[in-house]
Amino acid sequence: MCLYLFDIELVGICKMGKNFLILFTFMLLSISLMAQDSPGIYKDEFYVPHRRRFNYAWKAVLLGDKFYNERTRGGYMYALENYKIAYGYNPDNAALNYKLGVCYLKTVYKDSSLIYLKKAYKLNRHIVRDFYWELGQAYQYSYKFDSAIEYFKKYKASLSAPMLITHGKEIERRIFECNNGKELMKHPINVKIENVSAVNTIYPEYAPIITADESELYFTARRPDCVGGGVDYSDGQYYEDIFVVYRENGHWSKVYNVGPPINTKYHDATVSLSPDGRRMIIFRDGDLYVSKREGDRWGYPEPLPDIINTDSSESHACFSYDGKTLYFVRGKEPGSPTSNGDIYVTHLVNGHWTKPKKLPDNVNTPYDEDGVFMMPDGRTLYFSSCGHNTMGGYDIFVTHRRDDGSWTDPVNLGYPVNTPDDDIYITLSASGIYGYYSSVRKDSRGYTDIYRITFLDRIPLFLSSENNLIAGLSRPSEEVFEAGSFSPIALLVGYVKDKKNGRPLHAKIEVYDLDNDSLILQTESNEKTGKYIVTLPAGHNYGLMIKKQGYLFYSQNFNLPKDAAYKKVEKIVELPDVKEGASMVLSNIFFDFNSANLQQESYAELNQIVSFLKENPEVKIEISGHTDNIGSQEYNQKLSEQRAKAVVDYLIDHGISPDRLKYRGAGFSEPIASNDTPEGREKNRRVEFKVISY
Repeated sequence: MCLYLFDIELVGICKMGKNFLILFTFMLLSISLMAQDSPGIYKDEFYVPHRRRFNYAWKAVLLGDKFYNERTRGGYMYALENYKIAYGYNPDNAALNYKLGVCYLKTVYKDSSLIYLKKAYKLNRHIVRDFYWELGQAYQYSYKFDSAIEYFKKYKASLSAPMLITHGKEIERRIFECNNGKELMKHPINVKIENVSAVNTIYPEYAPIITADESELYFTARRPDCVGGGVDYSDGQYYEDIFVVYRENGHWSKVYNVGPPINTKYHDATVSLSPDGRRMIIFRDGDLYVSKREGDRWGYPEPLPDIINTDSSESHACFSYDGKTLYFVRGKEPGSPTSNGDIYVTHLVNGHWTKPKKLPDNVNTPYDEDGVFMMPDGRTLYFSSCGHNTMGGYDIFVTHRRDDGSWTDPVNLGYPVNTPDDDIYITLSASGIYGYYSSVRKDSRGYTDIYRITFLDRIPLFLSSENNLIAGLSRPSEEVFEAGSFSPIALLVGYVKDKKNGRPLHAKIEVYDLDNDSLILQTESNEKTGKYIVTLPAGHNYGLMIKKQGYLFYSQNFNLPKDAAYKKVEKIVELPDVKEGASMVLSNIFFDFNSANLQQESYAELNQIVSFLKENPEVKIEISGHTDNIGSQEYNQKLSEQRAKAVVDYLIDHGISPDRLKYRGAGFSEPIASNDTPEGREKNRRVEFKVISY
């Protein structure tokens, strides 16, 4: 399908000499290392007697040759448009068919080259010296791997010894890719690939990034409504801008241009989004920038520090779930359109990024790596590579970080996600069941489109029974996947509101590893909506704290063993303001069995109470202990009182005046759930916090 219907005069005007480094490799119409012959289209051979508009068609040939001989990405694009005009006049010219085929090899519609190259070969197989090479590529992009191998071998056999030394490795690589393609197509993976028609147009859309809950989709597009409305004449397309679409109840909203300050009148492209949706990495001028979100607005993008951004092109990056690790791609050769990028990692320590280290050679190859995406589990890394066992161009691979820090050998994600052309920049939902990427497929609306992948083998069964993963007073809405499902994490999504009036609150959110009393994640709820998104990888006992000045804090416990299944939890958190009578359940206070001895896992929550009381010196509180009804009333009354006193003693030991503290034991006299079930008894075993003076 033709994206631009230029007339000849417009095609001639749209030439420009400035080359701009575009982020996305599938948009790079790269030039082969093999020098192509440029067969002449001769006027007397092109002329067809008694056919009209010869002068018009011949002018198209001349303009097409002019752009073709530039051997640039934009040049091939303009040449293609002109040659198609000429083809309408004379479709049986061998040189014209050959050049049309070559131009298509430089576009995203590479498989369209085969019909023209086959026709040229039939008309005059000796028209160029390296015809076998071009035909081999065309067959490869058309999934005709045996024919591709045949022509690559013919091309290799035709080369002189010096040429074989120069080009033999690339030919063998192509044959290797074709054999990989044959094997991968024997074992297609069970996926459903759908065009996200709500965002796609006749213009290029690509590089999608999503929030962990799939509620927001950002992407790069080259449309007339870009900021400034300008055209990059090096390829005749509008400048890149970043757009967004929102998903509610399974439906996408209208598409919005994100606008300034993220978008400028030049190229601005999506790279990745932090799992909480509050930081976006974008690409400009060969460097990576970060924009922070405030409400429904994105702040001015700031470049990452020089230890990350260098004279080389840093083309892609992603944050870990806690924002403390950054995986990124750095090119080896500054200014080269084929950067041979490698994947690096850096860590945020005491507010500074450490010196980046390159991932090991079983991940990085001598070829190009790009498009990194780390799952919220902190271990599963997706990336694209021109190396490994790709079936052509970039393929998407997955590797896992082991406990000792080493990485498993990358595995090709498989066909039909991967194709003989470039497949790159995948982003996945927190569950790992859904992915988004850009591709050119049979149902593409125009150029590159955005597609949604459903990994059908990863769809788990829903459990109908309650799950004791979450300990707390009120059980939120839960979506529980069976153990062994793909992504061993918990996704927490919800809103923070004022309990009195329902107004959205901008609150601080902290997650602690209760086993060692360490703060591992900090984020905030949205300033305008109060929405929060938190992802927690399995293997830890977490304490979630949500707090805002002038309100009581909220706590929740998430105990995620290493073999925990994926779980999505949706909860509206209503914070009561600080006033006399306000109360809350302390969900992260733990005691030894049948004892008042505080466990270490309680310290994070106890320290929150200390901080709250120091920030509110006028507040006096009561700590009450509660039990279930197992055992005698006398025993439970005594145990509950001892536990309440243990909490008060901890607060006193940490600087809180005894005059501000009271404690009492309620035994099982104040249940909040039925004691007839294990779940109900679990809720009744609790410690409560109440403001008695303010």
